Amino acid sequence: MSIDEAEQEKQNEKDLKLLENKFLSEKAFPPLKRRGIGSVKDELIPFKHSMHLIFVRAKFLFLGLLTEIEKENAFAAYAILKSFWETVAIVGYFVLNAEELIAKKDYKELFILSRKLVMGGRKFPSEEMVEKKGLLREEITHPNLLTMMEKIDKEWDKLFKKQGLGKSSFREEYDNFIAEAGHPTYLGMQISGRWLADGSLLPDIKRSWTSEEGKIIINYICLSGTIFFYYWVKFRKLAPVKRKLQDSPNRGVEAKSKK
Repeated sequence: MSIDEAEQEKQNEKDLKLLENKFLSEKAFPPLKRRGIGSVKDELIPFKHSMHLIFVRAKFLFLGLLTEIEKENAFAAYAILKSFWETVAIVGYFVLNAEELIAKKDYKELFILSRKLVMGGRKFPSEEMVEKKGLLREEITHPNLLTMMEKIDKEWDKLFKKQGLGKSSFREEYDNFIAEAGHPTYLGMQISGRWLADGSLLPDIKRSWTSEEGKIIINYICLSGTIFFYYWVKFRKLAPVKRKLQDSPNRGVEAKSKK
């Protein structure tokens, strides 16, 4: 192993721990209460609630990835990585569109987008369910994942250009590797076998991991996890959490001043 590879492995270990701590640092989210839309704060509630649901999904996919790495189970790790990558795409797409809609004060469209991303689908809800809710199919149809990834690439292309770097490859990595390895296609199936010295291919019922596969998976986790929290920070700035009085570090001083 070269010095550069050894340094990269150490950095990846630090990054994985940092990402894990970030996921674990969120202790609780508020429930969604039905209330009137009368202020900016109220109008952002569907956006906040939807992002919180997405965070929970991302958190447990990430923790599941760490578990499968420990088990050295490449099959499950690749499958979960694919799902995590797609969840990162949803977060990026959601936040980038929310930025534009909030700037225009278009809270109705933000509400529709929030509903699409956490309550929508391609075939479910069914036509009967959509009709019963008095909605149109396009109001509940989940956006195309590749379109979401392209939106992220456009933003990162701009960021990379400022730093004199190349083009973003979030969708390209998904198309060429992440989706393929997470499906029972060639890349997803090649880890099922092992080439023998005589040139024959053995369906190896005990094999699921190599050190090289481990490095690849961890690199992709660190990359996608970093992108996830880049957009989580953006979300927090768009829809900040107001501290309650009991959470204030000056609560004691405030209480005394009222006496």
